[in-house]
Amino acid sequence: MRFSFIFVLLVPVSFLFAAQIDVYCQSQLGEVHPFVFGSGDEITEEFSPLAEVSPMIGLTGVPMLRMGGIGNEYYDWEGNDYGGVMYLDVLEGVIIQIDLATSLDDFLQMCEENGIEPVLSVNFQINDPSKASRMVEYCNGGVETPMGQVRAQRGHPEPYDVVYWQIGNEPDISGMVIELGEYQLTLYRHFGIPFEQWSPTDSVYATSSSFAALADEYADSMRAASPVPLSIATMSLSGDLGWLSETVQHCGDNTDWVDLHYYPSGTWEQAPPDTTDYIAWLMSLDSGPNAFDQWYQAMVDSMEAFSGGDYIPVCVMEYNAIVMTPTWCGGTTSTGSSWRTVWGTWRRTAAPWQGCIPSSRGPPRTPTPPSE
Repeated sequence: MRFSFIFVLLVPVSFLFAAQIDVYCQSQLGEVHPFVFGSGDEITEEFSPLAEVSPMIGLTGVPMLRMGGIGNEYYDWEGNDYGGVMYLDVLEGVIIQIDLATSLDDFLQMCEENGIEPVLSVNFQINDPSKASRMVEYCNGGVETPMGQVRAQRGHPEPYDVVYWQIGNEPDISGMVIELGEYQLTLYRHFGIPFEQWSPTDSVYATSSSFAALADEYADSMRAASPVPLSIATMSLSGDLGWLSETVQHCGDNTDWVDLHYYPSGTWEQAPPDTTDYIAWLMSLDSGPNAFDQWYQAMVDSMEAFSGGDYIPVCVMEYNAIVMTPTWCGGTTSTGSSWRTVWGTWRRTAAPWQGCIPSSRGPPRTPTPPSE
């Protein structure tokens, strides 16, 4: 059984102000779904060295971990003999292939070790539903299936039985240009092109209509490859509701949930901000210009309109302050007080799942058990 606690934060007198406090003695206000405390990360080498990272992740008690993000669209899980390859596409005139230190198996076995529910993303940029279905079969198929046999040969004969899946990451930012110091990343410019045929001169992008058709085909292919029922998000959205509308109207019957990303504050400046900036941004969840309560209700209302009144859960699998610097990190960490505000707001608005996108800094450290 998982419990949620409310803490009282003591602050200096100079910060006190008049407030009304409602106390509900011995009253259950509602159930908090454990996935509200989820997290996520890019598909890179950030889980290395796995032997040190896994126990630290286990100590957090996170119940759900999403493997996705922009890196998902540059990740070939079958490359390097299923060890994984990342395609670096920020240098002018060249695309670099990087063999990763941790594989899909490493990620899933880390989740198994720590009792974490994984959420996996399939690549939409290459527009290859057969590759997506192979990934599902690799994770969930029996040893009698072609991909289940490959998994068994790699040391894990039992299926992982991954239930939660997403089709792509933020297709609505296709063509967006991100400045990373002296480098430049034009997002998702290889639409429909296999990894091994990528060229630095590619300029082919998905559209909202082509993605909607793709999502429907992907979902059918993925479901056919799994002996266990899948829960599929056909959209992982950055913010363009036109893309969400077209996808839901095209394949609402194939949509189990949607993932809408929430970055309410932050900076695009190249100078790295300090910790006080981070804390202020994250604490703006309640009172900032894009406060979560109003934003989330608007998203729920939009989904109801797009689906013709059908209920499709609106989940938020990326939340944080957005920071773009020469050493780009899509999120940050902050104090316990700000995260209590975040989780309290999530509960109040009845958002079913959420996943904070953390940043990683510095070398791995020996994990320290939490104090009693």
